[in-house]
Amino acid sequence: MHNLHFLVLQAETPQEACEMAANEIMDFGNEDNYHSICGCVSEKNEVFINDSDGRYCPDESDDTIEKINKTVKGWIKNNMFAPAARKKINKTKGKIDLSKWNTTELYSLECLARHYSEINQLENKGKNFNVLTDSFYAYKYNQCGVTQLNNIDADGYETYVVFIDMHD
Repeated sequence: MHNLHFLVLQAETPQEACEMAANEIMDFGNEDNYHSICGCVSEKNEVFINDSDGRYCPDESDDTIEKINKTVKGWIKNNMFAPAARKKINKTKGKIDLSKWNTTELYSLECLARHYSEINQLENKGKNFNVLTDSFYAYKYNQCGVTQLNNIDADGYETYVVFIDMHD
């Protein structure tokens, strides 16, 4: 399964940002579990394409920090693995007997609990998520998420959001 993970870091150039991201996740994966550094968007909404073969290349015509924030807010709002658990919870009207849940429903419940745990770590619960400062599923590269890598705050450095196609 492919997923998009954003790495947020400061660098002098977009090429350097992509190289730093590649170095950060160098040890992630094997022949069946790989990644592509697709490109990045700067804090000034400048787009750089690094690997056009990746599934999640930034779009030069419309990818912006605002659009990235909207994407992450969508991830926060909807966990694609949790519908079975939500459906089962709604059916039981609060009287949950896990012994009657099948494996898929239990896995869905686990995903839902993990998702709520991530949301609870967000100070603003995702309503005002800012990809330039907030994290979501940080360092969990096999999840759609955002990892903040560093805060250099030095002259000549700009913040970049690097798009990584993670295959798990």
